[in-house]
Amino acid sequence: MKLKKITSVLLSIIMLIGVLEGVTFAQNGIAVYITISKDGRIVLDKDDNEIALSKLELLNEEDTYTICDAFLKAHEMFYQDGASGFSTSDGIYGTYVSKFWGDDSGNFGYQVNGGEDTVMGPDHKIKNGDNIDFVIYENQYPNTENYTKFDNYKLETRTDVETKLSLGVADYDEFWNMVFSPCADAEITINGKKSGIKTDENGDVEIVFDEAGEYNISAIKTKEIKEKTATAITAPICVVKVKDTAEMVINNIAKRYSGNEICTDANMPWFLADMGMYKKLYPKSKNVLSTKTKQTCLDKLIAFSEETNKPSDLAKIIIALRSMEYDPQNVYNKYSEKIDIVGKLLTQVDDKDENVINSYTLPYVIIALREYANEEQIEYLIDSAINKKEEWKDTTYGPDGATSMFVALSPYYKTNETVKAAIDEAVPLVKTMQKETGLIDSMGAAASTGLAIAGFSALSIDPKNIINGNKNLVNGLMRKVNKELDGFLPDENSFSTEQGFRGLIALKLFEKGKTIYDFSGYEKNMAFATVEKTNSSSGNGGGIFIAPKKTENEEIVKSQEVSKRASKFSDVKEDAWYFESVNFVENKGLMSGTDNGFEPEIPVTRAMLVSILFRMEKAENNKTEKVFKDIETNSWYFDAVNWAAQNGIVMGKTYDEFCPNDNITREQLAVILYRYVKFKEFDTETFENCDIMGYNDVSDVSNYAISAQKWAVGSGLIKGETESTLNPKNQTTRAQIAAILMRFCNMQGETK
Repeated sequence: MKLKKITSVLLSIIMLIGVLEGVTFAQNGIAVYITISKDGRIVLDKDDNEIALSKLELLNEEDTYTICDAFLKAHEMFYQDGASGFSTSDGIYGTYVSKFWGDDSGNFGYQVNGGEDTVMGPDHKIKNGDNIDFVIYENQYPNTENYTKFDNYKLETRTDVETKLSLGVADYDEFWNMVFSPCADAEITINGKKSGIKTDENGDVEIVFDEAGEYNISAIKTKEIKEKTATAITAPICVVKVKDTAEMVINNIAKRYSGNEICTDANMPWFLADMGMYKKLYPKSKNVLSTKTKQTCLDKLIAFSEETNKPSDLAKIIIALRSMEYDPQNVYNKYSEKIDIVGKLLTQVDDKDENVINSYTLPYVIIALREYANEEQIEYLIDSAINKKEEWKDTTYGPDGATSMFVALSPYYKTNETVKAAIDEAVPLVKTMQKETGLIDSMGAAASTGLAIAGFSALSIDPKNIINGNKNLVNGLMRKVNKELDGFLPDENSFSTEQGFRGLIALKLFEKGKTIYDFSGYEKNMAFATVEKTNSSSGNGGGIFIAPKKTENEEIVKSQEVSKRASKFSDVKEDAWYFESVNFVENKGLMSGTDNGFEPEIPVTRAMLVSILFRMEKAENNKTEKVFKDIETNSWYFDAVNWAAQNGIVMGKTYDEFCPNDNITREQLAVILYRYVKFKEFDTETFENCDIMGYNDVSDVSNYAISAQKWAVGSGLIKGETESTLNPKNQTTRAQIAAILMRFCNMQGETK
């Protein structure tokens, strides 16, 4: 607004102070937003923040408000000396602002809603949501700065897209109506700093934001007054909230691939690897692989690992399994046979298989074997990479060989001078492949750009600093995002989406100081394929829950009631729900007491459970050497653990550790009993597909335990802790084990 103090029509600085003392406030107030500028710049508040669309909450007993109320509130909230920075005086034309922001020049002006409201004085009534601009001019009338405004006070956008703003400058027509025309050649400021970006002849400007956040966009322009440079325009304001496009795309792709779509995709192993990395990056995200999808993919991966001998295939399977926190040395196929995928690949390394050191295969072999290969094997792989450097440095057909090798060799970059020298030679060659669009590769592809982002991120080189013109790698990749923001073009090529996804995950890991495919700290869980069904008897339909394989005339004895004799344990009362169960297991010699009675509420350890099954089976252990390094030969559970391990009833929690003193969880119990009945050649098929989706916490069941949990629930052996919960991660107590063992024996006709 051009404030001309001698023109009452334009200035009308008639202020009626609406400051009331000692009033009772009304229930409802309003919120308005104020921007204060001085000498063409937005001023700072007492905390050094720009007063740019700063929120003012107004409340009084009349529930009507003037612009003067807002001025006073702004000083109370933001000015260093509070309300003392603001005052009014009376003149021949009424009340006017005599001091604002501590300035008593009277060289002031203000507008509401960018001049859309006709403001005839400070008694102008304001309403909820109004935007107020207050200006302290640098220049005196008639050369005061021209009022300017953007076409929007607020905008929401996202990173890596061009955001357009239009700047208009005000003047007056012959009837003193405010009119706006394009404000050309004004320099944009972002959060108070010059950007070097200027408006064009139409007053338009396009800004690309590299980082998410909230930005105060303004503009400055100068003019000559009496051979001196002076401010030409007031400070406009647009507050832009920027969302991170990369993060939006990452989450959208994860959501898209959390269903069944990836199961039939040729890039399924890489998407599994990406989703595993994504889960580590966003541990609280709900975009996770469904149990069904995860198991379907796992079945295919395990089957694929048995079919293929190609090192490229084995490497990507290992990477996928490790990303999902499985141990590729501890995998079980559909026949419950153990597979060592790592060993299969290491054998090829030891045999110096030429396919291993193919320049496009070698990076992924190195990544897959980082935590498994010995020093000699790693040295051989790295030496092979150096010997092949002229091949992977060759960008004739694109940079993918080099950027993949960046990821593979990144852990050795700072410690191996030969590795560092080779990578330092390749980095400039890859950079020359970047186009002015920011994309990389002669084809300008999303896939190669994604791999480049992953490669540079792994080397701790910020991909946003790889720039051609004014576009960086991430800007380039975002140009290839589809309109749904859940993949990269071309949509029909899943390589584009997968490798773009991989690059963005690597970028976010880099920003958190982490590296893609760094599996340190990852758990090593056993991986189980869905067990192959067999044509066995499914029971006689008479309520028998676990039907052993029977001869033609064999029958199962029905369950009989357990004796009600008094318990020998002082802590097992007759009215306890587990009374009969404890009597039963004690009578059969399956469980005995402790020094303190039966102690029904204490948890059962892995060693305890295995020992119970050992006694139930009346088994013997004929193997004297240790199966697990943490099981001593003189331990009371040595024979039981060795027997159970030899017969596939238990596995180690790691490759060579059983962890005998760890408490058994409900789902672990289900798995061990499931394996035990299979060892006994009992039929499990009837209940393996039991529907457990009615339980609220079914998603908490670990992938490896799904089939066992279905069988246990379907057979009635293990029930939910409540009607709606399984609580698979809860510990199992001695009382619960006793009840389950009695139920198990009764199902087999053992009633006493």
